[in-house]
Amino acid sequence: MQDVLRSLQSISPSSLNEGDRLRIIPRSHDRAVPGIFSEHGRVDLITETSSVTTPGHPIPFVTGSSAGVFTAVLNPLPFSGKFPLNFVSFELSANLPEGGSAIPVNKVFNSGRIKFHNGESLLLIQQVKDKYVVWLVRADFPI
Repeated sequence: MQDVLRSLQSISPSSLNEGDRLRIIPRSHDRAVPGIFSEHGRVDLITETSSVTTPGHPIPFVTGSSAGVFTAVLNPLPFSGKFPLNFVSFELSANLPEGGSAIPVNKVFNSGRIKFHNGESLLLIQQVKDKYVVWLVRADFPI
């Protein structure tokens, strides 16, 4: 995984929990991310979706497959003195099965608030034993 992170060297990582990495990447990098990961192993796209909301109204998302159950809640925060424009709170979690079991037993979870510039993406890498869950969440804000 360190090789993959080095492949995105123009972006500096900040550690969350051990094994987790969070980065904000510019629009020019987000299309290259799947290719970078596929160079270093197998990549399975679980889902790709898009949604629109207004500040203060969360976007919940849940999907499940044999790969696991993946849950996201993204919430653009309303403008205030505490949170300027383009702040988004996030909760991202994955429940993954172990071995041949269909029952998810390994859970990873990250949450926080992050400031996006228009077109930037949140890249979050969660390590679950010998596998990785990669979230790529892009934010586009109206002008």
